[in-house]
Amino acid sequence: PEGGADGLLGVKQTLNEAVALLEREKRAVEREKQKIAEEWRQIQAARQVSASGALGASGGAAPLANEGVFINDFNI
Repeated sequence: PEGGADGLLGVKQTLNEAVALLEREKRAVEREKQKIAEEWRQIQAARQVSASGALGASGGAAPLANEGVFINDFNI
């Protein structure tokens, strides 16, 4: 059909643009995951300091056991 090649080129361009958009989104998600992971490391460090300091044994055992689930849910 007339214009068939142009139509296919248009589809290819649209798909390439969609792939580029998805790649940008993927990189944005990866950056956000890294930020969350860093924030979570800081929270864990602060909780360890609290648990070993003023709060003693009562402050950290149960929350730390549950934190691993949270981290795994985010694939960190």
